[in-house]
Amino acid sequence: MMNRSVAFSALVLILLVLTVSDITSVRGQRCMRVSRTWAGPCRYDQWCNRQCRLWEIAAGGACQTGACICYYFCPKAEKHTQHKSNAQNRDSDDAKKVVPNVEHP
Repeated sequence: MMNRSVAFSALVLILLVLTVSDITSVRGQRCMRVSRTWAGPCRYDQWCNRQCRLWEIAAGGACQTGACICYYFCPKAEKHTQHKSNAQNRDSDDAKKVVPNVEHP
C-alpha cells in the first residue's frame, strides 16, 4: 500500500515538473524597459511590479539599481512599443531583449 502511494506521488511530481518546464519554454524570451510611469527611486519590488502590471501592461516589474524595470514577453513588448511610438512619435528601440551571458570557447 505504501509503495503505491510513493509511486503515485513520484508520478504526479514528474508530470508537474514536465508541465512547468513546457510552459516556460513556450513563453519565450523576455524584454525589459525602464518604466515610463514610475517617478523617483525604486525601493520596493512589489510596488514596481504592481505599477508595471497595471499601468504599462507588462508581465511584471522589479527594482534594479534604483530604477523600476518592467518586463514583457518580447512579441507583446514589440507591439506595445510600436503602438506607443506611432501615437507619440517615439522610437521603438526602448524594448531590449534580455540575452543570457554565455561565453563561447
